Amino acid sequence: MLDTFSIEKIPTSRGALINVRRLGDGPPLLLLHGFPQTHAMWHKVANRLAQRFTVVLADLRGYGDSIGPEPLPDGSNYTFREMANDQAEVMAALGYSRFMAAGHDRGARVTLRMAMDHPQRVHRAAFVDIAPNSMIWSNMNAQLALREWHLILMAQRHDLPERLLTSVPAEILLHAFIPGIEKHEIFTEAARAEYLRCLTPGMIKAACADYRTYPTLDLANDTADVGRKLSCSVMIIYGEATYVCYDMLSLWSEYADNVIGGAVPDCVHYVAEEKPDALAGAFEAFFTGSN
Repeated sequence: MLDTFSIEKIPTSRGALINVRRLGDGPPLLLLHGFPQTHAMWHKVANRLAQRFTVVLADLRGYGDSIGPEPLPDGSNYTFREMANDQAEVMAALGYSRFMAAGHDRGARVTLRMAMDHPQRVHRAAFVDIAPNSMIWSNMNAQLALREWHLILMAQRHDLPERLLTSVPAEILLHAFIPGIEKHEIFTEAARAEYLRCLTPGMIKAACADYRTYPTLDLANDTADVGRKLSCSVMIIYGEATYVCYDMLSLWSEYADNVIGGAVPDCVHYVAEEKPDALAGAFEAFFTGSN
């Protein structure tokens, strides 16, 4: 996977060493992954996009082959703001003063925070299969808590979830986070192996710190921005089966004017691996400014 991409390790001022892959010579486009994945989740779309853009694939701090600082007990050095600052520094180190960005899952939340905190840097942003943070926690009920059990578990006090999650083999843990991953044809054998390789105790510690701040510090940061709108162009793409009960474009209109995008048919959460052609086509249209 991604053998044609160069590999770099870029240090940031906040104590992280970010793993980066890069290919292309067009306008810069940063792609950020979700949990429990790594930058490898983009392998079905990255080469196609690199024909039009300079594609930068980065692992979030503590994830994949990126190294993060030792997580603080409250997770405050793993907020979306901290991770967004990492990525903004990475793009500056690569020579890109302005760039476009897209993120899936956790990476989408980092992209949102980056566009909020660095509006002069991000001029187009795409969010893949997420709802706004405030909606998740204000609508938390028994059904959602059972389906998204890891949100509740990983947000618990340090270091209870870390001890629980590292007490089982990584194979069992990966199957719990992505039920049926070994049967889903959408996940290539190479991708599954990469996610398993990177699901280390260190990544679990970083992920728990990340999720610990999700309903606390991150929610507080989002609440402080209520009424503020993104200055960049915004697209939301999501799996048709993921948010069937929500008007996603309306939800995201609270964050930006004239949000475009929509549902990808016959698709759930892992859009880049389930429907790579549809996602790549949507990205090409949006990031070239024709959509």
